[in-house]
Amino acid sequence: MGQQCCLHSKKTETKEKHDLVEI
Repeated sequence: MGQQCCLHSKKTETKEKHDLVEI
């Protein structure tokens, strides 16, 4: 899970990253 969050945060903006981290 953490890995995907990190990857997402880099690919998408911090806004999407926050959503993923929250879920």
